[in-house]
Amino acid sequence: MFVVCEFLLFMDMYTDTIQVENVGTTPASEILLAFPPSQADHLALVKAQAAIGKKKKKSYVHLDVNPTELPDAPNGTKYFSISLLDPLSLGETATLEVLYILTHSLEPFPAEISQSESQLVYFRDSALILSPYHIKQQTIFIKTPSTRVESYTRVEPTKFAGRELKYGPYEDQPPYSFSPVIVHLENNSPFAVVEELLREVEISHWGNLQITEHYKLAHAGARHKGVFSRLELLLHAVSFLLLVFITLNSFSFPLPHPPPPNTHAFSFFFEFRLE
Repeated sequence: MFVVCEFLLFMDMYTDTIQVENVGTTPASEILLAFPPSQADHLALVKAQAAIGKKKKKSYVHLDVNPTELPDAPNGTKYFSISLLDPLSLGETATLEVLYILTHSLEPFPAEISQSESQLVYFRDSALILSPYHIKQQTIFIKTPSTRVESYTRVEPTKFAGRELKYGPYEDQPPYSFSPVIVHLENNSPFAVVEELLREVEISHWGNLQITEHYKLAHAGARHKGVFSRLELLLHAVSFLLLVFITLNSFSFPLPHPPPPNTHAFSFFFEFRLE
């Protein structure tokens, strides 16, 4: 198995490019993804697709991903099964693209900052990809939000340049290899969290449908310490920029599509209120 993994630390998003080869005597119809408990508890999304064709003619086909269990899982490892389009016979290969997103995995440190300070966070992972398979070669790229990185764990070969931290390549790693790393870096993105969500659906006798959603939002990043100063905000451009980026000043969410023109719906509108 060959693996190239890329992390985007703006939103805890991981993308893996995996080339798998069946070295067994029986056809393989699924591939297992392994996650340590520290990641499995924060998984929000896992998707996979198969790459078909080469270069400009390359296309992608969605693959089914489902949680599964193994009786001999070491150290609380959690698994997801990817169903392949066609079983792989001995010596056959396939290229997969895997996307997964974690929530609440970045830890603000320090936990409190003043108005003019940048927000720093801890990112924890492994320089070696956790897998139940033997990995011939693997490389990890960590894309940082800025060029400011306070410190990072070195597992040679390790290279940091610009906004990219590279671990690897590492050759011939046995199953369930793991090497913890910690990266202390700047991340001035707001950490929006919906603490409570209440949806009310009202259907009238006249056929009208009204949906009301109540969101309780919070910023889960570093807390503000001290007193907010408008004077400092006006005098120092850094304070103004940090306030713009760190504070939660917008919130995006998907809206339902308008009804098709051949339906009986005659009115469709949205209303937003901030309380």
